[in-house]
Amino acid sequence: MGIVVQHATDGVDINNNEIRDLVAAYDTDSDRSDNGDFGFTVTQGINVASPSTEGTTISHNVIGEVTSEETIQPEAVKIDGDGSGLTVRPNQFLVAVGLNNRNGTDGGSRDPSDDPAVDAKNNWWGSADGPEEAAFNQDADDRSDVVGNVTYDPFLPNPPGGNGNRKGKRSGKDKNKNKDKGNGNG
Repeated sequence: MGIVVQHATDGVDINNNEIRDLVAAYDTDSDRSDNGDFGFTVTQGINVASPSTEGTTISHNVIGEVTSEETIQPEAVKIDGDGSGLTVRPNQFLVAVGLNNRNGTDGGSRDPSDDPAVDAKNNWWGSADGPEEAAFNQDADDRSDVVGNVTYDPFLPNPPGGNGNRKGKRSGKDKNKNKDKGNGNG
């Protein structure tokens, strides 16, 4: 894990971090003497395990080269508590699961629609096409995915801070926003 935030985090800012080169493998158990063998390990850039996150912001972070040799995909950000009031933007998520909000606050139903929505608009998901949606962590594929109740549109078509090659792409609902505006010459 890169950064772990626990307890009430109201008003906390997690920003301007570069988290890279994290690896999860069965043989990387940090404390083998505790006899706590879960049969797997996880890799997460930022883990928010807080009962309250009102006014908490995760911004201007770069999370990449986070890998896992296990069946659990690596995650840039994992919400293990209440994600309501949490704002996530603009970050660069360059791993299999950009944001996982399957957080267990749904009374055990495992229905992600019962989890509070996490506001993750205006992030770079490693693709001009934005993230893909996955039902579970293990369903993630070659593009950064979102899992659970995550609002990610609009998303950034390029990494924040760089010009990149936009090729006129816009996200989701905004694709045709300026379609008929003309050139301003009358």
